[in-house]
Amino acid sequence: MIKKSKDKELSVEQKDRFSKLTTLIDKFEETSLTYGPASSNELKNRINKVIRSFDDEFKSILNHKFESFWNESKNSVKKDNIISEVDIPKFLRNYKR
Repeated sequence: MIKKSKDKELSVEQKDRFSKLTTLIDKFEETSLTYGPASSNELKNRINKVIRSFDDEFKSILNHKFESFWNESKNSVKKDNIISEVDIPKFLRNYKR
């Protein structure tokens, strides 16, 4: 969901995404009017499955790349593999706050 703030304008990228999402929603409404709500729901479910599949594949590739990178780093630099909070940049440590 895109939140519009009265104080902040949307960026060009946000406007573009909003426009594309609006087009997608309009297409769902057209499908529902033409073929019935069951067809529209089926289309939504299929798109949801594709997005979930993409998300899982993306996470898997990302994990593999990170592991490869750190394995190569470990092999090239021989030092203790002790990770402390000091090793993690502050912006990452405070991310969930």
